[in-house]
Amino acid sequence: MSTQITSRFFIFTYDGKSPLDLFSSNTILDAVLEDANATIDVPIVPASSQEINNFIANVSIIYASETTNGLIPTFYKTNGIPDNNSTLKVLESGKAYYVIMNASVTYPVIVPSIGGVLPCSGTSGDCKTQNIPAVTFPAPSFTLEGENQNYQYLTVGFSNLTPGVSYQYNFTNSSSNWPIKILPLSGTFTPQLAQHNINAYVMFAPSLNDLDCPDCFKNYKLDPDYKEFFAQNNLYASIQVNIVAEPFDVCSSISSTLPIRCKSCLPKKTELYPIAKFEGGPKLVLSGDCGSQTVPIKVNCTNFDKGKAYKYTFSITEDDLVAADIVYSGKAAPVVTPDTGIVGFGDGVGQISTLLNINNYSPVIVKILVEAQDGTNKTSTDFLTVECSNCQ
Repeated sequence: MSTQITSRFFIFTYDGKSPLDLFSSNTILDAVLEDANATIDVPIVPASSQEINNFIANVSIIYASETTNGLIPTFYKTNGIPDNNSTLKVLESGKAYYVIMNASVTYPVIVPSIGGVLPCSGTSGDCKTQNIPAVTFPAPSFTLEGENQNYQYLTVGFSNLTPGVSYQYNFTNSSSNWPIKILPLSGTFTPQLAQHNINAYVMFAPSLNDLDCPDCFKNYKLDPDYKEFFAQNNLYASIQVNIVAEPFDVCSSISSTLPIRCKSCLPKKTELYPIAKFEGGPKLVLSGDCGSQTVPIKVNCTNFDKGKAYKYTFSITEDDLVAADIVYSGKAAPVVTPDTGIVGFGDGVGQISTLLNINNYSPVIVKILVEAQDGTNKTSTDFLTVECSNCQ
């Protein structure tokens, strides 16, 4: 069944098998259908010239989806005649269009399906005997512009549904030059009417760090100059959604792509520098027999780059008297175990733990040095003074 336009402002997916030439309204296709031996190079299609003429006569403007270079192909008329300067010449199978009808129109207006109705995707079933769900997006395209505007809410409309039948939908990333996330990615519903809407959320990942967007699509292809500043002004994604009725293995409808462009829409990149602070610092006082026993020491870590590796090193700094006492008496020095290691935190926050034995020396100054291992030379340092009061 061909699409029927029911309002002046309407979004539809062209379901003809062959393209619909918007400048061929005077083609008499009926005559071709009547002559089985016709040699005229015009496809035999189950769409009458009356339908084509009626459709084009009642249309004012048609917008196609935005292309990746930011252009929106448009069909329009001048004095009621299709203008040859229009950048949209034909309607292509499976593509979505936004149409504005003339002010005075008798609805519904049929969109001719040239070559017959587009068959279902990925099925051998006879779609002509089934209701093929139609998918419409709220607009032909979206442009996200401005810092921190890297997301778009969508209301996706499904029509030509069979009430009481369960349907399953699924979003896909048709193409993109940056990782994106769509929520929900899939779902099911049972409509009570022939139309049903779902809400979805599309987001461009804040960065290329997988930990910033673990559930983003991985099938993106970066532009060669993606590191350049100007490239951040031309990020894009094209998404699709398909819907299929229970038992979910027959008639399926795939929407045309919805282009979404990101013009410097990502959050401003903040340079993170690690912060390591001794818990309970800057001074720790021990008492009793703690002077010869191991004491747990903890360092709180914040502002670490997510998932990046950092090397930590503990060291003991004694004053001159303590150092001299250790050297000349031969006694065991204060010790930290372990005194070095590699850590990383998936959410950028964590803790480093170690054990300290001051071996009855007081005061002892413990130092921690944290160094990023990615070549950025990011470091953090903190000190903890440990004293023994009434140590045994």
